[in-house]
Amino acid sequence: MNYTKYMGAFLTLALLAAPLCAVQAKPAPKKEPVSWQAAVKKENTRVNNRGAASVLGDDVGASVRRIALHAQEAKKLENFYARLRKDKRVTERFIRQCRANYQALQQAAAKNPLFSHYALTALLPVDFCNLAPEDLAYAKRFFAGQAAAAEARQYKKAVLLRLENRSSALWFVVNPQDKMLTFNYNDPIDIDTLDILQTAWTPLSVR
Repeated sequence: MNYTKYMGAFLTLALLAAPLCAVQAKPAPKKEPVSWQAAVKKENTRVNNRGAASVLGDDVGASVRRIALHAQEAKKLENFYARLRKDKRVTERFIRQCRANYQALQQAAAKNPLFSHYALTALLPVDFCNLAPEDLAYAKRFFAGQAAAAEARQYKKAVLLRLENRSSALWFVVNPQDKMLTFNYNDPIDIDTLDILQTAWTPLSVR
């Protein structure tokens, strides 16, 4: 047997395989995170399609529960205004400002197709009252697609958006299942109390 010829063929194959191994050893390109808009749109579509495909059962029940939840949140807000009126330290002008800020945020969100059927609420309704004009203007620009979020996270059943405007932070918890948009102003500790955010999360692109 010609061992010299055998070894030569072996070395030739080894040299040809070496570049292939080097190519295969390169790490895979890092996958870009999904945009928060795509994540919300996907969840909205999933919820809408499931409801449209159901005639009876859990999905119809979920729709009824969603309507009741929206009414309940609206009632909570009205009760908040009623309590303010009973407080003699609170002026009617202050209450009007609370309503105006809430309505401006609600209308801005509703003009964005992603949130057109969402109800706006807040963990602390007084956040609507304390919202500074420049921060309200920034939120309106955000919903109009003219300003970006500073951070976005995908939880199991929600998307968390954080907006920054100078020294202020505005948080919106997007709940596609209940079509709820929960607002928080300058106090992330309140956000941490929400059960819907007690899951693992992944970052989303804010572009």
